[in-house]
Amino acid sequence: MHGGTPRPSLDRLRAEVALFRAEDRDGWTGFARTSRAEELIGILRELDAACIAAVRDANRDKAWTAHGHSSVTDWLAHRAQISRPSAARYSRTAKHLSQFDKTAEAFDAHELGAEQLDRLARVARRREKLYAEQEDMLLGQAAEHDLSDFTAITEQWRLYADDHLTPVEVSDCESTLDVRVGFGGWRVLEGTFEPALGAAMERVLRDRMGPPAADDTRSVAERRAQALADLLLGPVKRDAEPSVSDAAEAADPAPIDHDSYDTPAADPVADRTDSSDADETDMRPEPQDDPECGDDAPSLFPSMPAAPSPSMHTASAPRRGAPRVNVDVRVDIEVLTNPDQFDPDHCRAELDGRPIAPSEARMLCCDSWIGRILARGASQVIDVGRRSRTAPDALRRALVIRDGGCRFPGCTQAPERCDVHHPEQVSRGGETTFANTCLICPKHHRYVHRNWLFLGVDANGETILRPESPP
Repeated sequence: MHGGTPRPSLDRLRAEVALFRAEDRDGWTGFARTSRAEELIGILRELDAACIAAVRDANRDKAWTAHGHSSVTDWLAHRAQISRPSAARYSRTAKHLSQFDKTAEAFDAHELGAEQLDRLARVARRREKLYAEQEDMLLGQAAEHDLSDFTAITEQWRLYADDHLTPVEVSDCESTLDVRVGFGGWRVLEGTFEPALGAAMERVLRDRMGPPAADDTRSVAERRAQALADLLLGPVKRDAEPSVSDAAEAADPAPIDHDSYDTPAADPVADRTDSSDADETDMRPEPQDDPECGDDAPSLFPSMPAAPSPSMHTASAPRRGAPRVNVDVRVDIEVLTNPDQFDPDHCRAELDGRPIAPSEARMLCCDSWIGRILARGASQVIDVGRRSRTAPDALRRALVIRDGGCRFPGCTQAPERCDVHHPEQVSRGGETTFANTCLICPKHHRYVHRNWLFLGVDANGETILRPESPP
């Protein structure tokens, strides 16, 4: 007896596990073998939940300190002989149960699985106060959805939480790419990219990879690496050996003659109506009949015209800010008949099927193609509207002349690296007019939307920057 209840025999459990491991399934049907695997995995999930509960009980009075360890993770990694990531998972979930009583009650009542608990523990870290306020809602979602859907729900909740908690600093809003030299001279690339840029890069690489050939045994990661190399350097013949002269040229490349480049003259106020001199402020071709861009994704690797001098920030400068995206606003017909139920600032937002923060969605809506999809329920689409531009090229040219670059105080980013921003947000009915738009670089664009700041230009051309009340 232990604590007034019979103590299960671990020896008996080990004996039963040994019988399963020794089971001869050679004569079984395929259905019988898959059923057995599913049953055993189900038992494993139950044992996993029991392990989490045991770790929670051991952590209540820090019983693991008797073994001389400084943390739950160290204790489990050493004594249970499991990897540190696995030990950290047990530590994370056990501490979460100890901290939130309602979650612990649902877990003990077998209403919350170990995988769902781990998802909750991950997203609640550093968001404990907001989690406590919305614990009932999250537990309700766990009961209603399978693990795949629940994972997406918790990720969306994490983004909402971050969007409404402590604002991030401007320095945290930059895309980064690090290159370091690994063993044997191998280069290791590790980067973090803003959602729209990352999604566009992923799409370009996926299109470049294409479907694998029948005899292609490379992994997806290997094919992706080759696709990136082909995009940057052109197709490389892997079976060709470099010559001595090639190796010498690679080691000591010839200097670039910058004077040999022809810089075209730029007229900031010219009316560019000739199709051969189309507006370069958008990386996407302007549609003629139907404004829907559809599958015409913006190219990340356009031909790069010679850049104007720093003092020549003209309306012909190509746009190189955040990639412009297609935005479809999906509205249920019930919302249109009950508009009071609609809150545009708290809608679910996705980019290529993956959740993004509401502030990110608001930022992307400033300079995008926007259309509407009218639906009834989760799957019935009633009507799909045509997409239209939120910031036409003619307006961008006028903003380049007026603003000359990013309007955020102290920023000197050139106009070709700026987005078009709506001070009165599109989601709140803001119109696309010269008075309600200005240029802003992607870094400060994200900062303004994330921190609920109003950035605009008054009638005298002076920059306005002030706090704005969140909804």
